[in-house]
Amino acid sequence: MSRKSIPNNTLRFLYGKSGNKCAFPGCNEPIFEDNGLLTGECCHIEAFSRGGARYNPDTNEDEKNEESNLVLMCSRHHKIIDSLPEEYTVEKLKTIKKEHEALYSGETRKMTEKMLFVLSVESNKFWSKIKEIDDSDKTRLKLKMEIQEDIPNLLNKIEVAFNSLEDDLSLLSCNDKSLINHFKDFCQKYDIDISMLEGIPFYEILFSNYHWEIHNLSIPNKINHIKMFYMQLVVKLLERLCGSLDSDYSTTLEGYRGNFIEFQKYNYFKD
Repeated sequence: MSRKSIPNNTLRFLYGKSGNKCAFPGCNEPIFEDNGLLTGECCHIEAFSRGGARYNPDTNEDEKNEESNLVLMCSRHHKIIDSLPEEYTVEKLKTIKKEHEALYSGETRKMTEKMLFVLSVESNKFWSKIKEIDDSDKTRLKLKMEIQEDIPNLLNKIEVAFNSLEDDLSLLSCNDKSLINHFKDFCQKYDIDISMLEGIPFYEILFSNYHWEIHNLSIPNKINHIKMFYMQLVVKLLERLCGSLDSDYSTTLEGYRGNFIEFQKYNYFKD
């Protein structure tokens, strides 16, 4: 799912009511430093993406990016509220937002164009740019590879690609093994005498085991090495992110931990 940009007017209004301070109770960390450096973050009360903290499937993209669903906080407290969604519920965060903004309702803070640009970029990350690239390349639209942000589906697609690659490499290995037979058929078709091959050891005939070491040692070892790194990366990533995600991802994590244990039991270099 491509992430829609938060409208500039919404960002201006949000910042104007923030007092340039993190909305978390008792925190006085600034959103922008005196030199204009952005150190705060624009937080969604109900997550924009499925799987995020407090995600509501009944609201559309525009509703998720409305000012009422956004609050400015420092990066530390943004991490805290998304890691503890049971404690920091939608109702609690809306109360925090309301009470914080009431403190600065009389102020008139204005965002410079530079501040607006920086906050907008930081809030929407790079997904909007990905969408722009796809939309602009009309001539090659049918050839574009699919962007899939949902973690379980993305991991599944990677594994399907792994299996497909292994199938192709297995096919190439089979073709190389049958190369000697193709060679004999060719010689027979054009009446070429190949009796001289009968006295040569099988393993010394180039056509008998073409690329044997590559197919049977090098490629399998490299694929297993990549798989091991990939599985480690997935488990580490999910371990770090699981605190801010829903229970579906916790199940995914446990599944990958189990798969990694089984894979490691038989993960030896082929020799």
